[in-house]
Amino acid sequence: MKIAIFVLLAACSRPGLPANDELDQAVRLAAGQKHACWIDPQAQLWCWGNNGNRQLGVSVAPRTGAPQIATSGSWIWVAAGARHTCAINTDGELYCWGDNTDGQVGNFAAADVLPSKVALPGDVRPAKVFAGDVATCAIDDAGLLYCWGIFDSGRTSAKPVQVKPGMIDGPWRTVAIADDHACALHDGDNLVYCWGKDDAGQLGVDNDRASDQASPKPDRAFVAISASHGATCGVTVDRELVCFGSNARGLIGPQAAPTKDVLVDASHRWTAVALGTYHTCAVGDGDVNCFGTDDRGALGDDFEARTTLPPTPMLPAERVVAGEGFSCSVADAGIPSCWGANAYGELGNQQIATKHEPELVMSVPGAKRIAVGDGHTCVVTTNNIVYCWGDNRVNQINATSSSTIVRPTAVSLTTSYVEISAGSSQTCGIDANDNTWLHCWGSNDAGLLGTATGEISAAVVTGTQAQWKAVSAGVSTICAVTSSGQLACWGVLPGQSAGGASPTVATDTLYTNIAVGDGFAVSSFTGNPVNQQDDVAQIGSTSCSAATTFPGRATVLPGQPATTWRLAAATSGQHACAIRDSTATALFCWGANTSGETGVAPTECQPPMQIPAIGSPWATGSQIGSVMSVVSVADGHSCAINSANNAYCWGANRRGELGDLSDGYVPHVIKISGTPAHFDQIATAAHHTCAINGTAVYCWGENRFGELGDGESFHPEPHAIAVPQ
Repeated sequence: MKIAIFVLLAACSRPGLPANDELDQAVRLAAGQKHACWIDPQAQLWCWGNNGNRQLGVSVAPRTGAPQIATSGSWIWVAAGARHTCAINTDGELYCWGDNTDGQVGNFAAADVLPSKVALPGDVRPAKVFAGDVATCAIDDAGLLYCWGIFDSGRTSAKPVQVKPGMIDGPWRTVAIADDHACALHDGDNLVYCWGKDDAGQLGVDNDRASDQASPKPDRAFVAISASHGATCGVTVDRELVCFGSNARGLIGPQAAPTKDVLVDASHRWTAVALGTYHTCAVGDGDVNCFGTDDRGALGDDFEARTTLPPTPMLPAERVVAGEGFSCSVADAGIPSCWGANAYGELGNQQIATKHEPELVMSVPGAKRIAVGDGHTCVVTTNNIVYCWGDNRVNQINATSSSTIVRPTAVSLTTSYVEISAGSSQTCGIDANDNTWLHCWGSNDAGLLGTATGEISAAVVTGTQAQWKAVSAGVSTICAVTSSGQLACWGVLPGQSAGGASPTVATDTLYTNIAVGDGFAVSSFTGNPVNQQDDVAQIGSTSCSAATTFPGRATVLPGQPATTWRLAAATSGQHACAIRDSTATALFCWGANTSGETGVAPTECQPPMQIPAIGSPWATGSQIGSVMSVVSVADGHSCAINSANNAYCWGANRRGELGDLSDGYVPHVIKISGTPAHFDQIATAAHHTCAINGTAVYCWGENRFGELGDGESFHPEPHAIAVPQ
């Protein structure tokens, strides 16, 4: 079965329609017959699914559900035909690969081609590219249209030639190519010109016969179009969803007989539409809706056929694409979700099984840092891009909305971060390109953002040429340490009750690390510079400690020669832990212990003690080992990673935050599919926990605000989260 690739959005604004951000964006998601491709926020091009003709751009197995880097470089636009793919890079070069039986890759090479540059006439510079079954078209930066392969009712050329639908040079805005017809959207009057077969009215005019001369559809103006065998759909300038052609497969909605025009829906504000082989998906009011005939889950639910819009939209999205029996969508700066047929791995979830509900594409993960707040989770990828998900009611993820974000979403594509910390309702990160700057966002109650803009300069705060080294966000306090040893805190200063404090600096000693809890902070400082000994002090007060007021501190753990500390304090709780890095590495915990969160049998308070202790469950049953490398604590529970990279959690288990459904202060080893897993980092919040395995992210526990990143209910066991590199 041949399939069209669907042109949803234009790349840049031209005369005829005012610029509009939701319509004038580069196409970064495309679906072919049985494969799909996506350009991630770092401009890498990923493809997955059927690779029988090398349409994934690599010589891997004939099919794969594991997304592959199609070709190196930075990319801005991608198009997928039935069995070939094309993309434009940031240098303005066009490459195609895959099935070349009819010259659709743009050269005279072998039938199956790896990525190869397309030679356009003269000095033509491609701005957009579109692919169909056996044809490919590109629009240059002047709006002229060039095509190659089989087009114009059988016209064949393996070299790009200019095409003039309706004898018009252009400018053209977008093109939709099916196996039996094609349509182009004019960027002057927004009229659609179609050519090819018209046996079912798919050209939208009164021809009723094949035509190699494109005629405009005179009764409507469009901003987006899509085509499949025998049918065409588009979004009008009034944002109505309109279709024409055959409805033998349910592609054009409720109309039973072939038609030259049917208004599918005018009650929603439509922005994108995509026709597959047997189904249609469109984005209305920011949500995906699908209809048509398909029994493989292409409609995103258990319905096998539906000719009307579903009663409930599927999921939020800005773009949607459709193939043969499957669909994919993506929200701005997010990760694609796919659903439907998956025999060739076209859902990109590393499986070969049909899915009737949207599932995140498991792109090659790339997380290297992780932080969790009370209701949101954030990671730093290997490219220093921060992705967050979960509670966004006070914009602790980003300012695009004030609601729950259930899929990993980039905080910013222009600012990168080397370190992050998630507080109760805010997030902070150290700028990767200029670590003299610290950025905070989210709630500004009690002056938690530090400044009106949330941008905090180390030089301004300290009066020196310092850089930020570490940051920690709590419930009502944020603190950060500079590379020259100053400690700055703002919001409600540790040990004080009033908020609104701008950054206040402590310079009485050399601070090396910081962790902020609820009303208190734990810091490491150089107690003896001569032998490089760091001690641990507590600032502020808990229910189990004497009060000090910032910058006053009370030493709780003396160090040893050549000692450094890794610190953790419960963001919404009253206990803390610290790992001593020295020749005698050890884990210590102290503070509130009503749920056994310090690692011993529950008591009201626990003074600082080394874990494991004599008689504790660590020493008697768990065999966790005493050499710890990472620790993280939250209100009621704690987690740590030992030298063998096994993760253990202990304390309260109200929502599965210990990685299973059992209770108690006995350390629980974290398992994936029943086997103890290896982790490099772990981060805990009040009722959920996340960890990094290699560069893959796993989360478990409560999911009330989508903090587990998968859009589903709570998980008492680790669940993989798709985060791009």
